[in-house]
Amino acid sequence: MAVVINGKPIIAGLNFNIHKGDFAVITGDSGVGKTSLLKTLLGLQATHPGTLFFGGVDITELAIGDITAHCAVVMQQPVVFTGTLRDNLSYGCSTPVSDEKLMEIILFLQLDELMHNSSGNQMLASRITPELPLSGGEKQRIAIGRALARQKEILVLDEPTSALDLTIAMKILRRLKQQGMTVIMVTHQPAFCAIADTVIRLPTGD
Repeated sequence: MAVVINGKPIIAGLNFNIHKGDFAVITGDSGVGKTSLLKTLLGLQATHPGTLFFGGVDITELAIGDITAHCAVVMQQPVVFTGTLRDNLSYGCSTPVSDEKLMEIILFLQLDELMHNSSGNQMLASRITPELPLSGGEKQRIAIGRALARQKEILVLDEPTSALDLTIAMKILRRLKQQGMTVIMVTHQPAFCAIADTVIRLPTGD
């Protein structure tokens, strides 16, 4: 398959499989097309020439919604809005998420550090406002938590830990892998390849 932008293939000759439950890493130098490949896998960009299958079905036979219905996506610039922590984590969920599940996500991502004097439902009700300074890493963890709350089969991550300390990022990613969902992650961090089941390394252009 090829990755195409504006009708022009920027990467050709890609051949790989991502199986259910795999932790797959897409890596390569800046500007080689990692995010474009991610968009191609989500059906947002054409694959011609070449063929891409999703769940054994040619992607050209599927609507974008047929693919994204199975995926929770965290892009490079996470959006955190004014409201409670519960509001931010449950945003976009098609079914209600229990407070117990949200607290599980909070502890998993160490978001309890955000509200030092709160716990349980009190923490979930904590307000996030423009006056509350959040680091880039905290915003990224909230975005990952929001994706987890949607409880999809596939988690798609585009540089999701770029603002996190490497040790914390590795801990989070190892635990994500242990949960058994399919994870597809774009990263420039070589260390994450060590825990991947599949590594898709994009070639540097001439």
